[in-house]
Amino acid sequence: YTLSDNVRIGASWLYLSGKPGGSKNQTIIKQRISAAEMVRICQPDLSCIDKSSTFNIAGKDIFGNCSKPGGNFHIDPYGDISFCCYITDPNLRYDLTRGTFAEYWEDFLPKATEQIEKNVVPPVECFNCPNQSYCSWCPAYSYLEHARYDAKIDYLCTLSHQTEKLHKEQLRNHQRFFQ
Repeated sequence: YTLSDNVRIGASWLYLSGKPGGSKNQTIIKQRISAAEMVRICQPDLSCIDKSSTFNIAGKDIFGNCSKPGGNFHIDPYGDISFCCYITDPNLRYDLTRGTFAEYWEDFLPKATEQIEKNVVPPVECFNCPNQSYCSWCPAYSYLEHARYDAKIDYLCTLSHQTEKLHKEQLRNHQRFFQ
């Protein structure tokens, strides 16, 4: 039973498992709805689109502010901690049952992110993409999709194109002219 024509439960797009191949990822891919439908159902907040912004991972700091002290952290039910709930890579998860939060935050996290970042080059095709300001690519999503931090995600590219289309439509349909 629903009070709405549109019902959505769970993530706005279905992330893969971080383990390439297998039937689990195939099932997830089959359940994804089209990017056009996604934008229609879960309209993005276009008020924060900044067309002058640049791709924020051009340097070696691919995790950006996400992994910096004072940021967020996620502890799973097994006592593993990481700076993001989407991080599934065992190299970026720390077992709190065998150490302290201070050890994780002050020692493990900086070393682990530095080790990964020195071997990662973000997707080259993304640097020249005109839809950067509409894109929600991040290295954690890339890892979930491809088990690597530096891969382009085709679904998110399509989603960014659909978001740009919606933004242009809104600008066109909500203009006012004064004399």
